[in-house]
Amino acid sequence: MNDHNTKTERLSELSKAEQELLTYYRALTTFNQRRVITIAKNAYDDVQRTIRFRESNYHTQKG
Repeated sequence: MNDHNTKTERLSELSKAEQELLTYYRALTTFNQRRVITIAKNAYDDVQRTIRFRESNYHTQKG
């Protein structure tokens, strides 16, 4: 199986929304792709920080 077929198979496993996002992302300039990744990483980090904060408060209140 060649690389193109592998990529096509992986793409077909994505949902319609994921395919649309990937198409949009690929159309961005490299600069804007980096911006999107940075924004997504910051959002992910914020969510993880919030989860840790809530868990620590939960254990403090229970403890």
